[in-house]
Amino acid sequence: MRDRYIIKHIRLYGEEGFSEPNELALMISKEKIEDICPEGTETPEGWETMDGEGAYVIPGLIDCHNHLALDVELPGYLERMNHSETELAMIAFRTLQKDLASGVTTSRCMGDRNYLDVFCKNAIKNGMLEGPELFVAGIGMKASHGHGYVGLPFDGEDELIRAVRKNVFHGADWIKYFSTASTPMADRKRIQSFYSEGEIAAVINEAHRSGKKVTSHCIGGEALQNSVKHGIDCVEHIYFADEADIETLLAHHTPVCLTPTEYFADNENAPAGYHSNMVSYRQEVRANMERAIAAGIPFVLGTDGSHGKLWLEASLAVEFGAKPEEVLKAATERAARLLGIDQHTGKIQKGYDADLVLLKGNPLENIENLREVKAVYKKGALVTAAKKED
Repeated sequence: MRDRYIIKHIRLYGEEGFSEPNELALMISKEKIEDICPEGTETPEGWETMDGEGAYVIPGLIDCHNHLALDVELPGYLERMNHSETELAMIAFRTLQKDLASGVTTSRCMGDRNYLDVFCKNAIKNGMLEGPELFVAGIGMKASHGHGYVGLPFDGEDELIRAVRKNVFHGADWIKYFSTASTPMADRKRIQSFYSEGEIAAVINEAHRSGKKVTSHCIGGEALQNSVKHGIDCVEHIYFADEADIETLLAHHTPVCLTPTEYFADNENAPAGYHSNMVSYRQEVRANMERAIAAGIPFVLGTDGSHGKLWLEASLAVEFGAKPEEVLKAATERAARLLGIDQHTGKIQKGYDADLVLLKGNPLENIENLREVKAVYKKGALVTAAKKED
């Protein structure tokens, strides 16, 4: 690892957009941004100079919703969650690499089996494993009749409180519960809340007593209203949030994590009937996403199981009406604020972590340029670089 170097010939992202070519350079010392200096600054003795080749430099991206052992590119990816710990670990090893190579330097993992996410978080911190910095939820909690392949069943306030405490004991940063399915009931009208208001309150209160933030897999309805009422810190998905739900989220300043690719990316690996059911709701979900974004709900972005494709989530957010500037902040600065790390990451600023992505094109002109990654730096170390064309 280079200890001290200057990256020149770049366009640097800041509050006013990108700097002019050859205007500014980045000084990196070990893991931190030492300074932002004029391009013409002489390289100090003992420092190296690196050529950014005209790249657009943004902060490292933050994926606010994924599952390490869930990869939608694998056949039967949902059923695989019931396979061996060894297989799940191998999948996680692969998805961590995909995420990092795509420019994601920080991830919020929303539940994996066997505390796999906690192990990976610690392994990355200790240098045993390469991947984004992880914030983890441990074992997701779902009702016995509830939704999901990822979580495990817990019922009643006492069981849920014990589950929260066990997650805290094992090192979870967030507490996650599944309060709804991913689609409405069969009549296409009602959204069932799998947990009672008392159960939801018990989870949130116990997590907050331990200093942990709480989120929920929740598409809208009664579960969203009860969760926000009792002080939830974030809500995942909100595919079917109606006007009343949006008003509640706005009134409580509750951020949401948008993951639209589950509905809008075609996937032949989904279980029979699962994907076609999602497709049948696309028009309705699109309208709901457009309404939420237009209302100004603060949002972050997550890939769920579409590892390496945060750019696609960002593109859909723009398609639904968000400005590229807002989407880029959602995937960096705002996400860092949600995770409580905005004092040292999420921006390109003196003293901040040197988590950087060098892009071939300007994402403010075309948000899909987020997929054109030239190089990724995590805490000052070059972790991936695109091969040069002949």
